[in-house]
Amino acid sequence: MKKFQGITLMLFIANLSITFCVEVHFETPDSGFFLKHSPRQNALTSASSSSSALSNKARFSGSGSVLSTDRFTVVQTSQPVSIRASYGPFSTKQTVPARYIVPDVLDSAITDSGSQNATAALIDLQQSNLHLDISAHVVKNVIARDSPVLRVLFHAGADPGGHVQRQKICVLLHASSTNRAPLKGRCMPEGEDGVCVAEVIIPANWWPPLPAPERDGRVNGIPPKSPQRIVQVSYSVFEPPARSPEHCEPKVQIQPLTPFARIPLIQSQLPYKELRADDTLTMMIPQQPLYPMSKIHVPVFLHPEPDQNIAVFIVRARVKAGMRILGATASSDEWNVSVEKENTKHTVARVTAFRKDQDPDSPAETNRAGLSTSDNRVLEIFSWMLEVANDTKEHWDGGRIIWSVSYVHDGPKSKDLSAELAVSTSTATHEEGRKKIVAKIDIQKDDIQAVLPIAKNWELMNTAVLTGRQVSQAMKVFIVSQAGKVADVTLQSSCTAEDESVIKVSSSCSSVYVDGSEVGGSSNASVVVKYGTYTGLARFTVWMPEFPLEVSVADFRLSQIKGWKIPEDQSSYVKACTKNRELLN
Repeated sequence: MKKFQGITLMLFIANLSITFCVEVHFETPDSGFFLKHSPRQNALTSASSSSSALSNKARFSGSGSVLSTDRFTVVQTSQPVSIRASYGPFSTKQTVPARYIVPDVLDSAITDSGSQNATAALIDLQQSNLHLDISAHVVKNVIARDSPVLRVLFHAGADPGGHVQRQKICVLLHASSTNRAPLKGRCMPEGEDGVCVAEVIIPANWWPPLPAPERDGRVNGIPPKSPQRIVQVSYSVFEPPARSPEHCEPKVQIQPLTPFARIPLIQSQLPYKELRADDTLTMMIPQQPLYPMSKIHVPVFLHPEPDQNIAVFIVRARVKAGMRILGATASSDEWNVSVEKENTKHTVARVTAFRKDQDPDSPAETNRAGLSTSDNRVLEIFSWMLEVANDTKEHWDGGRIIWSVSYVHDGPKSKDLSAELAVSTSTATHEEGRKKIVAKIDIQKDDIQAVLPIAKNWELMNTAVLTGRQVSQAMKVFIVSQAGKVADVTLQSSCTAEDESVIKVSSSCSSVYVDGSEVGGSSNASVVVKYGTYTGLARFTVWMPEFPLEVSVADFRLSQIKGWKIPEDQSSYVKACTKNRELLN
């Protein structure tokens, strides 16, 4: 449900002296509702108590005057929402502009012209009865450092009229954080379910620095305190290229950038295992189980001895048994890092780390004495990014990573100081022998990562307590595997409502509903979904009428409801409306 902050409905009337019995309502009753507010009540009371205000023609001269200002909310947004105003035999309606239904655009992400174009495209889309019906669902509500992947399930389902959306679309996932370049992933909803999963890999430097390993081999597992870091998650929708609609290449934007979640970054769920090549270099291996398509960061720390002054070091990695090397990213401002992949299978790569005061490609001002490694600091230099391959059926027992390390001590700055220099000797440099590290990674079969209940609308208006007619909202249950695969398991799941006096759920998990027997509403009406040993949670907001009710009767000549009293501040308004109707007749 979208609230229109500052967006108002203003009624105008011209050349009429009787003005205050206008009925305003949604064309479709379940599209939304108006908010009760004092300005309208004040206007009605003052108008009915002052006969001169009704006959003041000067007030209504010119092109028109404002009758009232109403705020309203919209519940269903996949269809155009219209509001109708009626006065006696006269009636008019207006469709709520699409730009008020789509959430605000992130100003930092697109230009004003881009926002206008996207809004215009969305209005055109609505006018042609092709209504976007996209919902976004975060697979995990936190991102751990040892599982650095943000996944979002997008669902493009049928609209409330039951018409399946056939238009091919490309959904672009955006992940941003303070002072970081935004990351992007994409996917295209396809198949009978109309779902897809987009993901982005969060770089290691988006987290606070890891605690450095101790020189004596002890594990320092307590990270320093730092402010909570948040990833802002948004998405936009594009039309794919007409010539190749099967490719998710964003071309024409049809929905602007829409923020929908803020995900906290947390530290690793399990402690790291330290692997030492020698007393100078340590690698930190995450210990959580890995699955097909899992990604991990492997930080590399340098802690030179007091008599060492390392200018360059090279780490060569070779992976086996279902692993791939995606790359490496620098972790320190004092070192430059270059990555070279040695084959197309991404199984062999070499990282060369240059201290900036020894790198000929670095600016001259970086040549500072403070960059020397002789100050005995333990420093995280870079972080490997590794991935488990998808075709690992024969490697459930684990993958292997073999690292070899070599160093180059201080020498003169020259263009000859490069990766090749590390495997040769000269009068100015000294290379230590290669050291090897072997790590075994636990790889398991694909398993369920999350159970996701999905509804197109997470809010229900309980009119059943007034009408006796059930109000329901369709729901589906999807599972997302560790490898990013999706399946609809609605009929194989079991669901229970935590409080059936607020909301109920069908035995098939296909819908939630209210039937009039409820006793209250809630902003956190929870439905527990179980699939095997896995559990998901759906949270709904249930709106409940406030008692005693204030009822507006369209024709006051109807029989009075026995025992129903009209509030004092409304009695004069009722008389004024009745008198106005008599004058019209």
